[in-house]
Amino acid sequence: MPISSSNAEIQMLLQECKQMSKSIKTPRPSRFLSCPEPIVLQQAMADHLVHLYESNIESAFRILHRSTFRSEYEKYKICPTEIADVTILKIQLVIAIGSSLCPNMSDSIKVRRLACQWLHAAQDWLSGPIEKDRLSIDSIQVHCLLILARQVLSVGGDLSWVSMGVLLRTAMQIGLHRDPKHFLGMSNFEGEIRRRLWATILELNAQASLDSGTPCGISFDDFDTTLPANINDEDIGAVSTGIRHHNDATQTDTSLQRFLLQCLPPRLEVIRRMNSLNADLQDEHILELSAKLSAACREVDEQTGTSADHQASSFKRNIGSFLLRRFLLILHRPLAGRIRENALYYHSRKMSFDSAMALLKPPLKNDAFSYLMLHGGGLIKSCLIHASLALASELLIEIEEQGSSTYRGMLIDAVKEAQQRWEKRIELGDTGFRLHMKLNIVLGLSEHTRETDQQHRMVHSTKGSLELCRALIRKHVGSELSVLSSECDDWRNTNLHPIGNNEHLNLSSQSLDFENILQMSGPDIGGDFEPDSPTFVIVTKPVGNPRGDPWNTASAKSAAPKPV
Repeated sequence: MPISSSNAEIQMLLQECKQMSKSIKTPRPSRFLSCPEPIVLQQAMADHLVHLYESNIESAFRILHRSTFRSEYEKYKICPTEIADVTILKIQLVIAIGSSLCPNMSDSIKVRRLACQWLHAAQDWLSGPIEKDRLSIDSIQVHCLLILARQVLSVGGDLSWVSMGVLLRTAMQIGLHRDPKHFLGMSNFEGEIRRRLWATILELNAQASLDSGTPCGISFDDFDTTLPANINDEDIGAVSTGIRHHNDATQTDTSLQRFLLQCLPPRLEVIRRMNSLNADLQDEHILELSAKLSAACREVDEQTGTSADHQASSFKRNIGSFLLRRFLLILHRPLAGRIRENALYYHSRKMSFDSAMALLKPPLKNDAFSYLMLHGGGLIKSCLIHASLALASELLIEIEEQGSSTYRGMLIDAVKEAQQRWEKRIELGDTGFRLHMKLNIVLGLSEHTRETDQQHRMVHSTKGSLELCRALIRKHVGSELSVLSSECDDWRNTNLHPIGNNEHLNLSSQSLDFENILQMSGPDIGGDFEPDSPTFVIVTKPVGNPRGDPWNTASAKSAAPKPV
């Protein structure tokens, strides 16, 4: 088939995938919720989801005091009408986050839709008029839970940096950036809750800044709040007068959070040097930051330790490694593609490959963590995009160098695994079909390296990927519509548009050019972006851009440092 005919067919497939992807995003609850709705879940399921949240997410992001929250939750189950709205919102968000950790949940589509309604209710509550209950520890807890829920449920998770600005300033408004010792009369319990919340906000802010390619908006000169105490939740309560501290070697409920906060300085330095307008990342900076981050990734295993609950322990280790190692990937990935310029970039190439493999294959098997990686958006999706493209870039370099067949085989297997993961994500409702297409093209090139075969092979790979993605998206849209039809037919009919309407991809004047590298125009930050007028180009050889990233999708800006 002539390439010109294939171009037209590929454009049509792109348009269909785009339209069906939009229909997935359309069913969003409106902002009519002024107060929390009742929790309409079976009690056993709600209890299980609360347990999943407490035993997993709270290990890294300390937001709630477990026994206090449990007391509030039990009171809600007995008499929900006597519980404050802000408490109900916390319970709903905890259950929503827990649903992202439950792979064997019945009626998962209905539960997810209910969870999304709770997210919008919480956002609506936080956006209301500023009153006393909007400037409080409870409000900060709701805001933190909401940002986490948006990430794990993939509801506007890629825009969390914007929300983090509001959360950070709200926290500073009520003094979380000042150590509790400055507030006379504050109880030990409240002081520890404030320290934990501030550490959580700093962690969420750093992760969001990395993904958005923007500055953190805060430095260590802007706060003096100290580390949370190394204690278990049971060691302190609202009426306790003292705290039973543990030594640093003892594993407690706050151990991982304390360790992540201690590892924050090099991560903030990575963000500052890569995302500032006058980016300054020289070889000595890269080596120093890389050494500190690598050491932290090794030490996180010791910090997480082991416990009787193996699942909770393995999740804790995986999430700790994930939150640290992705900074290593972002630090080295832009330089890995510059190996053609100077062999001294081999170190970055190896670090990029090792980090990508570790992120795609967590250190310990854990069903809840695997399910989270499969469904999550925001920082989770951004990290998986970078890891997948790092492996694809390495495979392209290996194809060009015609290296050992053993190493190439390992890379092909890794890229195939990444591609299969994206197939599953698309089947579950993800709209990142372009990344699947890129990976499929690279795999096609790895199987056919003769110059005369490359052009047609890439056309074939592109069409094959888009046809598969179209079928997966169509299947998901059908399942979503079947649920919507049973809940709200009128609302669905006025908001969902059939495929083939007047919207289009504006590709009529842009042909598919198979002489340049596969890339998409758009913001040079994390995520699978869909610009209004995308430029879609495919090439036979990887071509570096001014930043040394042949895929032009680095999440953070970087200068052109000297070889490492």
